[in-house]
Amino acid sequence: MNVEPHAGSAFPPIADYGFLSDCETTALIAPNGAVEWLCLPRMDSPSVFGAVLDRDAGTFRLHPDGADVPAARRYVPGTMVLETTWCTRSGWLQVLDVLLMGPWHHETERSGSHRRAPTD
Repeated sequence: MNVEPHAGSAFPPIADYGFLSDCETTALIAPNGAVEWLCLPRMDSPSVFGAVLDRDAGTFRLHPDGADVPAARRYVPGTMVLETTWCTRSGWLQVLDVLLMGPWHHETERSGSHRRAPTD
């Protein structure tokens, strides 16, 4: 089923957002490259950026001045890295968004918040 966004809505369809995760938290990246949802340090923590729900609830965006729409956006093949490319009169800018898993500090101790594959 294809649902058209509400005419005049300030919110893009949820399917247009990029998704990042490090197994502890998640982030949603809007089509314009803005981080619009991020809770730190875990998914059940208060939101740092919440513009996906309320346009006044905070966002973070790195982009060239005067460029509102990126030229391209993709996941780098085989990764959870979201690459956003901007084109301006003076050149190109690529922004890479990623949430990285930290190192596994203890071989015998298990995490209380999540499970990782034994080869991580």
